Amino acid sequence: MNTKHMIPHSAKPWVLIPAFEPSPDLLGCVKILLESGVFQQVVLVNDGSSASSVEMFKILSLSPEITVLTHAVNRGKGQALKTGLNYYLIHSHPDSPGLVTADADGQHLTEDIIAVTKAGMASDCFTLGVRDFSHGVPWRSRLGNILTRLIFRLFTGVKVKDTQTGLRYIPRHRVGNHICIAHDRFEYEFAVLVSESFELNEKLAQVPISTVYIHDNRSSHFHPIRDSLAIYGVFLKFTSLSFISSLLDYMVFSVVFFLSARTLLSFIVARTVAVTFNFTFSRRWVFRVRHEFLRQAVKYLFTVFILMFFTYYVTFWLAKTFGTHVLIGKMISEGGLFVLSYLIQRVFIFKKTCPPIS
Repeated sequence: MNTKHMIPHSAKPWVLIPAFEPSPDLLGCVKILLESGVFQQVVLVNDGSSASSVEMFKILSLSPEITVLTHAVNRGKGQALKTGLNYYLIHSHPDSPGLVTADADGQHLTEDIIAVTKAGMASDCFTLGVRDFSHGVPWRSRLGNILTRLIFRLFTGVKVKDTQTGLRYIPRHRVGNHICIAHDRFEYEFAVLVSESFELNEKLAQVPISTVYIHDNRSSHFHPIRDSLAIYGVFLKFTSLSFISSLLDYMVFSVVFFLSARTLLSFIVARTVAVTFNFTFSRRWVFRVRHEFLRQAVKYLFTVFILMFFTYYVTFWLAKTFGTHVLIGKMISEGGLFVLSYLIQRVFIFKKTCPPIS
């Protein structure tokens, strides 16, 4: 046999499959993936499945090329993925280029899993297997994808065809960053997309895959209302906190301006009060960051200083040019900075980072 161009076993990628009440098709899928010769190891994370699935996991664990990790209780898809990612970094060979994640419900065809893996290895970048939602898709999946695509593009500027795909290739050097993301359930995968789009500052690699829905997707554990709220949670929290902070800022500004009739002084006093409130809750409630307080505070104050004077001059310009009342002008100028403020805080101030993986 000519082995000149064969990939060393240690240099092959892994497969990671989070599984909660998996489909019986999982057995055949794993068998085909290992027989393809593309992968070194398959890691299955049993995320608190019921006793009816125990026998399947026992059969799978008999193979030396399959590792089954078990959660005693259901922790959510995000935590199951992070458990597998952590295991990969600890136990895989340093030459392993990365791993591919796939779902356990039979929606990802083995040929698509292999295709996404090869594309990701060739580009050495985070790669998505994206489905076509134009026809034959259950309403809840179609609606969910449309909403998340719109929100994702609004806040990141990146166009992704399928924000809900669980078929993803992760290069080894990006795995540590994924472990650090603070979500545990279905919203985790959306948070990963946001993180990748901001940190890499480039379009995500996307590979077309087959659109497969078995029995109208009844096997999916995605709850359209509860999990959608979790996915959009960071945006909703930021919006509500911004509204409360703006209201506080506006009230303090109005009082100081009524007493002093001095626009700049009113801006400074109101912004000082609102900034203290907003910074505290942004760290602990919206972006859930607990470290690097001083560095974040300096960045935050610098950003506030720049935005405050931008708002001040826009307000002044509106009043001078169009005769707009100061209070109305302030609302207009700050409303226009809402999305910019979110992006600055998400990317520049409260960015979660991990040490690079060698």
